[in-house]
Amino acid sequence: MNEPEPTVTFEDKVYKVSELSEEAREQLVSLQFCDAELARLNALVAGTATAKDAYRKALADLLTAAESQGRG
Repeated sequence: MNEPEPTVTFEDKVYKVSELSEEAREQLVSLQFCDAELARLNALVAGTATAKDAYRKALADLLTAAESQGRG
């Protein structure tokens, strides 16, 4: 059974990877790296924002408890 030839879709057009120039393949690899890096960084930002919200809530709870006990 033959495997389908690898293709890449760029700007709504499908290209066979084997028919790309060496320079185009290098640019494709760089573009794929950037996409993966942006996805990783976006996940990191989302996780950091979630942690920040948890820290903010914990601080608010502590300050509220301290105020109710007459401390600041």
